[in-house]
Amino acid sequence: FRAKVGVFDSVKESWRLVAEAATMITAQSSLLGIVAILETQKSGVVFPGESVTATLSWKNNLPVAVENVIIEAVPEGEVFEKGSLRAHDATYDETRNTLRWDVSKRPDLAVVPSGGEGRASFSLRISKALPVRTLDDRNFVARVVGRIVPGTLPEGYQEADLISSSSAEVKVASELTLAQQGYFFHMTLAGSGALPPEVGQETVYTIVWSLKNSSNALEEVTVKAFLPSYARWKGVVSPASAAVSYAESRSEITWRAGSVAAGTGFSRPAQEVAFQIGFIPTSFHKGGDAELISQATAQGSDVFAGVFLSSAARAVTSAIPDDTKLTIEQRKVK
Repeated sequence: FRAKVGVFDSVKESWRLVAEAATMITAQSSLLGIVAILETQKSGVVFPGESVTATLSWKNNLPVAVENVIIEAVPEGEVFEKGSLRAHDATYDETRNTLRWDVSKRPDLAVVPSGGEGRASFSLRISKALPVRTLDDRNFVARVVGRIVPGTLPEGYQEADLISSSSAEVKVASELTLAQQGYFFHMTLAGSGALPPEVGQETVYTIVWSLKNSSNALEEVTVKAFLPSYARWKGVVSPASAAVSYAESRSEITWRAGSVAAGTGFSRPAQEVAFQIGFIPTSFHKGGDAELISQATAQGSDVFAGVFLSSAARAVTSAIPDDTKLTIEQRKVK
């Protein structure tokens, strides 16, 4: 590396050398090198239920060959789904949670020459249900540690530490879940009007939106849905402080839930809001049921994983399947 210090002469438009220094910088690799990499569908992040592929790459940087090399890999943490491990040419020690590649299944590990390289890979699936049991269970990472061990120390290196290791990790995204349910008999916002619903008469139902969020804090969470032409927004919301609004020009209901803590619906209560809508059946609905509110969608930003999350919940019809107190006759338009 060479450095020079000088003064610029604006008249002559040239530099005058004042001092100069040079030194040598050397980068040194491990005598036996190994690098672990985790590959995901989205760089640096994996979602619950998705698979990750781990690749271990090694190289002999010694000037001599190494015999009976052993490669090991350890998946760390509780986020991996049991039984999802897939690997070729390796054995798995369940008691140590360790994958092992050796000469018994990889003949190329019998003698790794100077400069010799190799690779091994395996895959694991992230559990769909993350282990969220307490308020401290959050911000999970999927981590793999790889290790290279010489089975036989080469001549002249009996006192050297030739064991090397490398780790790789990716962040696990949270899982946002939205539920949309309808009720006539609701504990805090009771329905009213004709039951069963009758053509030309209004029946008021309660819609409940419920948010669950598994492992990471979410921000800017919003929920939206639309009302059909024969439904009316009643302006009744519980809790009254909830940021729920109705855009009449678009028949769109919006709940700005904002921040949703990690563990909501798991280690802490679900985040919910309820509101009422009026249903005025037409002759077209007679003898059947009608959609009261469209499919609802929730969206928000995962602070830890740095990704955008979304969830959808089914539309609710006047059959109101979630209200177990309704009779079969009360679910059809009269």
